[in-house]
Amino acid sequence: MSFASIFENLPAPKPDITVTSCGTIAIVNLLTPAAREWVDEAVEVPSWAWMGLGFGCEPRLLGTLLDGAADAGLEVLQ
Repeated sequence: MSFASIFENLPAPKPDITVTSCGTIAIVNLLTPAAREWVDEAVEVPSWAWMGLGFGCEPRLLGTLLDGAADAGLEVLQ
């Protein structure tokens, strides 16, 4: 039995949101339609902050944003 085979039957984690910290900015990537719907309804993101399927966020605001996402039942991977 190989080490990798231990993980074969485990479900793959499927986060709705991932966060990439880049020092003075964090990139919030929306990976599911549920994440995008929540952001559209609950978060005010300026048009210039969007980058593909995600947006830039100041790190000092990230905690509040991710708490809201978790409260909405979204899976967040930091």
